[in-house]
Amino acid sequence: MSGNCPPRRTAFPAGASLASGAAQQAIEQHVRVLVEDRVATRIFAKDASLWGPEAESEAAIRLGWVEAAAVSRALVGGILELRDAFRAEGVSRIVLCGMGGSSLAPEVIAGTAGVGL
Repeated sequence: MSGNCPPRRTAFPAGASLASGAAQQAIEQHVRVLVEDRVATRIFAKDASLWGPEAESEAAIRLGWVEAAAVSRALVGGILELRDAFRAEGVSRIVLCGMGGSSLAPEVIAGTAGVGL
């Protein structure tokens, strides 16, 4: 792992929760099973069998996103150079077009970073 990774978080104290109501009920009902079935680990291992036999072949070709952070890291320098080149030409806004998930990720990333699109 990279030296730039944030430190691992420790578990919440017993009884502590960030959820209430229906969200808390969903946590109590599902999280234990998700952990026992190692769902997150299996997703990041590209285990298409999680989606069941009927969807497995389709899921197998749609799990490339799990490597997005690692694969994209090498693109950052080029993206920053492109940004600087556009800035030098006076470009102050770029319109991002997409549909479905392809446009939702940049929206979430921008929102998380506090940057408007």
